[in-house]
Amino acid sequence: MNKKVTRQVGRFKAVDASGKVYSIIIMQDFHISEEFGAEPQEIPGMLKLITAQGSRVNKIDENRYEILEGIEKIPVTRIV
Repeated sequence: MNKKVTRQVGRFKAVDASGKVYSIIIMQDFHISEEFGAEPQEIPGMLKLITAQGSRVNKIDENRYEILEGIEKIPVTRIV
């Protein structure tokens, strides 16, 4: 039987044009293979980005992102 778990694998800050700072959380799915007689293996799956408040985040490039809040798209830039 295969299982799936989701874990936080990272976090960073991003800022919008008005100066508001957002905390972006990187979540990753891991598929756990439990074949009979074998050690369980974790296979990394998809990455998801969300804000600390739970809003979805789209990645534009390495430094630019888009927070989806309802029908509004808020462009943000990663703080290095």
